[in-house]
Amino acid sequence: LFSNEDANTPQGKWYLGAPVYSIAVNADESVVAAGTLSGTFQLRHLPEGALILKVRAHGNRVDSIAFSPRSDGLLATASNDGTAHLWKWTERGVEKLMSIQVPSRQPILAVQFSPDGRDLAMLVSNETAVHIWHLEELRERFDEMGLAW
Repeated sequence: LFSNEDANTPQGKWYLGAPVYSIAVNADESVVAAGTLSGTFQLRHLPEGALILKVRAHGNRVDSIAFSPRSDGLLATASNDGTAHLWKWTERGVEKLMSIQVPSRQPILAVQFSPDGRDLAMLVSNETAVHIWHLEELRERFDEMGLAW
């Protein structure tokens, strides 16, 4: 068992160059994502913290970041710039699949995948609803337009 001293000593600590506003760990616990004040997110290997990539994602801070639980490389980010982005990450890099901007143009405070990875939920500032995106329907729309997902 851990002592109180053990609990207060982190097993790793990495400096990202900007204040961190959000973090997420992928399903197999091999990668951590960190969203920053500067609008970037970084992916780092666990446990050593080696930088995988750094992406300029938003025009303002990244308030929320989430990995799909399906281990399919999907990653979502949200920002107080009023946008959310869906990304596809592979060993070759990262590609923005789509951008979402709600009609109210309010900051998007949080994104979260459903436990089965089929839906993406968004929390928008000053709204009384949660926005739900069904990812299979979005994928079908991409296919109809001849775009790869």
